[in-house]
Amino acid sequence: MNNFETATLLKKLRKDCNYTIQKIANLLDVSKAAVSKWERGISFPDVSLFKKICNELNISIEELINGEKDNSDEAKEKAIITSIKDKEKIK
Repeated sequence: MNNFETATLLKKLRKDCNYTIQKIANLLDVSKAAVSKWERGISFPDVSLFKKICNELNISIEELINGEKDNSDEAKEKAIITSIKDKEKIK
């Protein structure tokens, strides 16, 4: 996962929905500081929030992971490969 690409996407989608940082933080039940860190690429949302984030911003989990608005089969494969590579790095 590329924090910068995901950060850019999250910020763009939030603004497209006319949500403030505080509004999306409230919807996701997280702090305003957490959302700010996600949008600056400092940290990444916890996996347990992926579904909620995707529902609020109308994107797929694959799009969130890839950091781009693309729901094609290739994008889904890219998200799976990225997740596997990230998991291997942790080991």
